[in-house]
Amino acid sequence: MKSILILDAFPIIRQGIAALFVDRSDWFVFGSAGSLQHAEQLMEEAHPDLILLGLNLPDASGTHAITHLSMKAPHSRIVASSPRSHDRYSQQCLVAGAHGYVSKTSLPDHFIKTIDEVANEQVGDFVDQIELPSNNVIGQCIESAPLPHPDRPWEHYQSDKDAPVRPLDALSDRELLVLELIGSGQSTAEISRYIGIKPKTVDSYRERIKKKLSLESTSALTHYAIRWVIGLESI
Repeated sequence: MKSILILDAFPIIRQGIAALFVDRSDWFVFGSAGSLQHAEQLMEEAHPDLILLGLNLPDASGTHAITHLSMKAPHSRIVASSPRSHDRYSQQCLVAGAHGYVSKTSLPDHFIKTIDEVANEQVGDFVDQIELPSNNVIGQCIESAPLPHPDRPWEHYQSDKDAPVRPLDALSDRELLVLELIGSGQSTAEISRYIGIKPKTVDSYRERIKKKLSLESTSALTHYAIRWVIGLESI
């Protein structure tokens, strides 16, 4: 029997995912945590076979959490999960050390299939990601998008050079990180401390983002960032 640690910021999502394993004789829920710190406490004496990692933790960005857990529990398989099915995020997770990625908008059977594949040491759902509008794992539950890896250009991950350009494709990953933090309600001072840059540099990033996204005001930027974080704004 394999063990799984469910790591996600939202209790309702953790409970919903845990319910998928109730009738599975080959899996048991090792634990449930809402932060990276809590997960580390659960893993002080033993490590799960698989960690299902929601990319919305309050104390770590998505890629940082993956890298940290890979070192903390090197024998645990990691499946990253978010509401988005965009290749940009799944590939960043792979580069950071995840063994698989699954969108939370997947149907439950597809969600479980990806976890089974990763547990059996197959690469999970990094290519065939299909966003389904209804009857999915979390329905319309809202969560943060993953925080991108700082300063890694989009071209590093883009596999389809002929793909149509999306609004956020114009942003660097550091700019995406700032946008993510704005949408999560962080102030300029908080963003400055989190990233380790000066407040004036944060303001410069804000201006660049507004220009690239054709946003005319700070309030428009904040509104856009919030909608993107909760998955309502197109990427």
